[in-house]
Amino acid sequence: AWLASERASLGLIAPGASLFEDGSILAQTALDFAALWLTLPMLAFVLATRLNIRDKIIPFVIVCNWGSVIAASMLAVPATLFAIGWATPALSAFFAVCATIIIMQMRWFMARITLGVTASAAFALAITDGLIGLGLLRLVV
Repeated sequence: AWLASERASLGLIAPGASLFEDGSILAQTALDFAALWLTLPMLAFVLATRLNIRDKIIPFVIVCNWGSVIAASMLAVPATLFAIGWATPALSAFFAVCATIIIMQMRWFMARITLGVTASAAFALAITDGLIGLGLLRLVV
């Protein structure tokens, strides 16, 4: 859905055309997701090293991986609605912002429970992850 939305925003949707025909857009989308997927575990590793809770990193990475699946599914809805023409760019962006708020709450909860850190440390981790993710998207888009 993200790839379809990206192609639609670039005006590359044509009847009968393959979604995967442009390798550069496919590669860019894959790199975007890889960068976003790696930021939270890397931040958690740095935090865990500083707080001496390195034994909790493996469970946290597992939770992050499954949380990323849920987050991608949530963000796929506005992208799909935009790609198939059922949502305007502004409405799709509004839906994506709403999904992002829910995802940030989920990331906070994952850090709080799995790492056993304070609420403020979990908040800092979730916000930093979101800001880095936003920055990475701005760099590549």
